[in-house]
This record gives sequence, C-alpha cells and structure tokens, in this order.
Amino acid sequence: MNLFEVTGLDIERLNAEQLTDILARLVAQEAKRIGIPQRCIDVSSNIDASDGGIDCEIRCDEQFSSRSWVCNWIPSSLSGFQCKATDMSPANCKNEMLRFRSSDLKPRVERLLDCGGTYVLFYGRRCNSCSQERRVSKMREAVRDAGKT
Repeated sequence: MNLFEVTGLDIERLNAEQLTDILARLVAQEAKRIGIPQRCIDVSSNIDASDGGIDCEIRCDEQFSSRSWVCNWIPSSLSGFQCKATDMSPANCKNEMLRFRSSDLKPRVERLLDCGGTYVLFYGRRCNSCSQERRVSKMREAVRDAGKT
C-alpha cells in the first residue's frame, strides 16, 4: 500500500459529511476532465437539509448535453447522486427513493427520472455484484411502485 492508496475500509470509515465531500470532489474532477463547467454541478453543502432525495445533481445545458458521453463516473448529462454512509439493505435502498411511508418518489428523484436523468446511489460500503443487483432491483421496484417506467 502506498501513501495515496484508498481502500474500501477507508471509505467505510467516512461519515456522511466526509462521504458527501468525496462525492463533490470526484464529480468536480470528472466534470473538469470531460469539460462540464462547474456551474452545471449542484452539491448540497448541508447534509442535514431536506434535499428531496438528491445530494448532488449534474444538469448540463444544451451545449454540453449533446456531447458524446465518454465518462467513467457521470452516467448522463442529467445525473443525480444520493450519498449514504451507513449500511443500506436492499429494502432501505428502495425506501431511500420514496417519500416516508409512501409509494411516491421523493420530489427531486421523480423530477430527475421524469426528465430522463440517471439516479446514482453513492454508497459508502463495499458491495459485490450480487449485493449490487439486489439493491438495484429494489430501487427499480420503487420506481415501478410509483407508477413510473
């Protein structure tokens, strides 16, 4: 291990503020790398504020949304990220997208998906492909339960 190596255990030790800070830094660097202006990125600086289900949003204007997306970490020109530094069961992943005790999507999640955007759960825990599939399946179930495709 060298000085600049980060392990999964290092990520798991981050609290919610630290994980959100890492997300903001990674998104900013990737956006810079592919030429997305910083003005297209909105990251919540208050993790305790009601955020409608999105901690970080990338919303490219027409000039940038038409570009060919060759990007490792930003899935589309309209992407929303939700940070979770705690253990998230598949059921919790589903509930994270929904209003409390409801089958309705949280407002910003719904708007993001209605506009054809991509929702990303930025999860601070190690997860193998089988665990990822179960969580993604439950998240898709949330979308279906809300009457969306």
